[in-house]
Amino acid sequence: MNIRFWLGRYEGVAKSEDLLKTIARRIHAVGAGGDTSCPQLLVLPSTSIKLSQPEADKLIAEISEMAAQASLYIVPGSLLVKEKSGEIKRQSVMISPQGQVVLLATQTHLQPEERELGLQQGTDISIGETEFGKVAILLHTDIFIPELWRIYALKGVKLMVCLSAVQKPYTHWKQLSGAWQNVQQNQVFALESALGGEHFEKAYEGKVEAYGPCEITPGEEGFLEQESAAENLATGKVQLGELEQVRAQYPLLQQLNAPLYNQWLPRIYRGDFS
Repeated sequence: MNIRFWLGRYEGVAKSEDLLKTIARRIHAVGAGGDTSCPQLLVLPSTSIKLSQPEADKLIAEISEMAAQASLYIVPGSLLVKEKSGEIKRQSVMISPQGQVVLLATQTHLQPEERELGLQQGTDISIGETEFGKVAILLHTDIFIPELWRIYALKGVKLMVCLSAVQKPYTHWKQLSGAWQNVQQNQVFALESALGGEHFEKAYEGKVEAYGPCEITPGEEGFLEQESAAENLATGKVQLGELEQVRAQYPLLQQLNAPLYNQWLPRIYRGDFS
């Protein structure tokens, strides 16, 4: 199955109304909903929007209506959500063309400066079930955690949606040390939408890119698509059948020591080294 994707980048979205307007503009610009030959996915980067849980639920409901009207999957960036417990967490969702939330993801690894903002990490990882298979969303620091990618890959995820935040001074190599290298190590696809501009008094920069195993990308460089500088947008198709061919030729995941992972990874995350 093929997936048609659009990856956007923007700067300075800090209000719910601005996010809704941005999504509406992107849907109009890409003409989403016109091609019904394959699933369509619009991915936008993280935002600086802080909301209570009821406010976040209301915003997601509005975006769900837009997804249903446009007949496409939407990952509308991330929000900072204050849960009923009082904890503030960075979260994102994937919404289906039927307007249903098929995946709620929470950032599970934090940098010191994120903790200084009052953020708490999530303790669970989530996988979305879609018509094109299993999908996961990785947020900010999570993109640079190899264990997460390996866990998702072993659980059958083939498409990773990455909402990255690379601080200045920026280099492309710094960004590639996250999603690109983990794609190669786990034989998956990744769609990366990067944060830009000033957020919480820090400057960010990044590129919007789609990655796949080197064997099935132009020039064997691992890039499916890269953004157009004029539009801050990358668009293309993910062909899941090609991924199956790569895995058949070199069954990397079958050569791993999964029992060892099952024995140690949960204990390490719990801090149990006995």
